[in-house]
Amino acid sequence: MKFVAALLAGVAAVAPASPLLTRKPPPAAPATPAPETTDRIPAPRVSLGSLLADGYAIKSSYPMPREDQKVVWPDDEPTALTMIVLQKGASLATCVVETAGMIDLTARDLADATACRRR
Repeated sequence: MKFVAALLAGVAAVAPASPLLTRKPPPAAPATPAPETTDRIPAPRVSLGSLLADGYAIKSSYPMPREDQKVVWPDDEPTALTMIVLQKGASLATCVVETAGMIDLTARDLADATACRRR
């Protein structure tokens, strides 16, 4: 037994610590700022009336649930809104109007230049 203990003590004294057995933390990734996205151009805002006058056809409409409105506009109080999807060729447009305005389709609702986005 003394021989094995002496042998192990001698090996430990002679052999340096193996780099495989010592763990170093990985180097920290360099902090890089997030790239600015300049390739996305916001869709121009237009009125529902101008889209209909340009020949866009209404493809669908659906009421926006209050839960969805809270995701899109977290700071606003949810109201009864309807989303309208229009299409002309390869171009699409989406409009968000008050449901009450959708029922009446008043001139004010058709002329609201911020209600729709065209792509």
